[in-house]
Amino acid sequence: MQTLVFSFDGLDQQYLERYSGVMPTISRLRRTGTTAPLDPPVPQAPISAWTTVATGTAPHEHGIFDHRTRDGYPGSERPANLADRNRPYVWEYLASQGARAVVCGLPVMSAAPPSKCRISRSDGENTTLIPGRNTRGPTTATPASRPWTTADVHSCSDLEVLLERRRRVCQDCLENEPWELAIVHVPILTPRLLARLTRADGADPETVRRRALHSADRLVEGLLDSVSETTTVIGCSPAGVRHVDGYAVHLNELLVEAGQLERTAVAKQTGIRKVLERLTAPLCNVTPSVTVSDENADAHRQHGETTAWAAYDWERSRAFCPSQTGGGIRLNVAGREPNGKITNSIYRETQQAVIDALADCVDPDGNPAFEFVCRRDHLYPGRPPRDVPDVVVSTAGTNCTISTEPNRTPFSGFRGFVRSIPGHCFLTGPAVCGTTTRRLTGADIAPMVMASLGRPVPERMTGLVPEGLFRDGEIRGTYRHVGERLGSLPERSVTGEDDFRL
Repeated sequence: MQTLVFSFDGLDQQYLERYSGVMPTISRLRRTGTTAPLDPPVPQAPISAWTTVATGTAPHEHGIFDHRTRDGYPGSERPANLADRNRPYVWEYLASQGARAVVCGLPVMSAAPPSKCRISRSDGENTTLIPGRNTRGPTTATPASRPWTTADVHSCSDLEVLLERRRRVCQDCLENEPWELAIVHVPILTPRLLARLTRADGADPETVRRRALHSADRLVEGLLDSVSETTTVIGCSPAGVRHVDGYAVHLNELLVEAGQLERTAVAKQTGIRKVLERLTAPLCNVTPSVTVSDENADAHRQHGETTAWAAYDWERSRAFCPSQTGGGIRLNVAGREPNGKITNSIYRETQQAVIDALADCVDPDGNPAFEFVCRRDHLYPGRPPRDVPDVVVSTAGTNCTISTEPNRTPFSGFRGFVRSIPGHCFLTGPAVCGTTTRRLTGADIAPMVMASLGRPVPERMTGLVPEGLFRDGEIRGTYRHVGERLGSLPERSVTGEDDFRL
């Protein structure tokens, strides 16, 4: 049995229906199988979402929340890497049973630094890994010509070439290597990429979308020609993309107004505007820092974040938002942050004060600024890893997007592309014998992959397989020694409560 998984960026049901004419192959796959909306995890940082898909677990279980880990105050983070995850990938479970896999382009899969990024064929791991991020120099294994990642894409033509090159490399692996599982990442409609292509080509978003989706369909068509008719096909996209003509919510400015975040002395004396002008002037030619993910993950450090490091006094503050993609607000907890102020006795009080300050916040048009604001234990039960935000916030479904930049007011105008929910999933092939009416989550993908292959679903996967969807159903199994060295230490409790620990 074989299963081919296409992991798309930016596809939701609205796009699939609206552009069905330019995606005949994908439309046929959807008609011949079953489809379902796919709810993304919170946060929606791409590296977190794809780790959820690949591990079959939620972010608070696999431990990857953002592109950088929170080892201190903003500005002192380090890039996240494989050592930070707590759960194995689906292909690692298969490799333990001697099954071979081909994985192309997932931004979470390579532990090697960029200079050592290469196609890896390891008999011990039974997995062919094709990197999807930049290399600092040519290697003998990865394609030396550009574009190969979305960071190299500056026009619609570049994107078409990128997808065609990925198709050829993957097709070579599928035709010439034994495999049971193949996962192909198809980067097409991320907010940043869509905005860049619209600016670069001078074209309207409609034209850009049509060209990108048509190229993705050609990739899918080409790879389907390389596999047998007995192959099960799964397509998934954790989130869509939509255009917003609304507002950026400067979350740290809201915390300043609530008395939870302190400005630096220089910011108080000279004003935010002068501070920003002074700080951004020497940064015009700074190259974005490299992270473990490609540009598709929006992982480059922004100038606004850099200015925020000097505009706010993190050590004297009680709460702050360290990242616009990290999912929420972090408290300055004693024993966790370098100079933490929040102790056990005031943790809940501070947490509730932050929630009260944000819960009823409205944008300048009088609409809710946040979809929800809640304590982290409402979404992430048990003993969460260190990077879990203390207060979780989301702007999904609103006309706002989160920003960590300093600003004179908590809201500023924003016009651009953001991620939207839900995403989409379709399944077709001989292993699929039923349909599903429930909404799926990103964590359900890996268990469904195992079930489609007729293999036991690992007990450590918390995602679910819809009942009656696959011929062999769901059987749980224990995979001993797989990922036994993974796992970070949970945070110690600051509340003294047994059901919730930091």
